Amino acid sequence: MRVIIDGIRWRVRTGSPWRDVPVVYPPWQTLYRWFRRWQRDGIWTQILAALQAEPTPPG
Repeated sequence: MRVIIDGIRWRVRTGSPWRDVPVVYPPWQTLYRWFRRWQRDGIWTQILAALQAEPTPPG
């Protein structure tokens, strides 16, 4: 599952088309399917809320 998240993160970070995801990640169709499923289910919103709720480390 980590490689799927890494592939999605790569695509979102670079802004490249899904078809241009490097071969070190699963096929773009797989990444897109998981991305859309998690988007539809509100998982990305939950992740963002959880990260924003964590206290900032000192320093």
